[in-house]
Amino acid sequence: MGFAVVLARESMATVDVIDAAGRRAATVFSGTLPAGEHALRWDARTPDGRAAAPGIYHVRLRAGGLEESRTFSLVR
Repeated sequence: MGFAVVLARESMATVDVIDAAGRRAATVFSGTLPAGEHALRWDARTPDGRAAAPGIYHVRLRAGGLEESRTFSLVR
């Protein structure tokens, strides 16, 4: 599953996938990102390597004091 994040300036950033219960299903990225658009990918697996269950998830970006999220459905 792919998605993009766009930053106005270089920032420390964390991109997590959060399940409908509010639990972190995966950390997709954690580190410094330069300004611009960045393509990221989640393999739809939990940190222990199991396939994530179908359902509603949120991609959450935290960067430079900003927090944004988008909702998506995982269908298998």
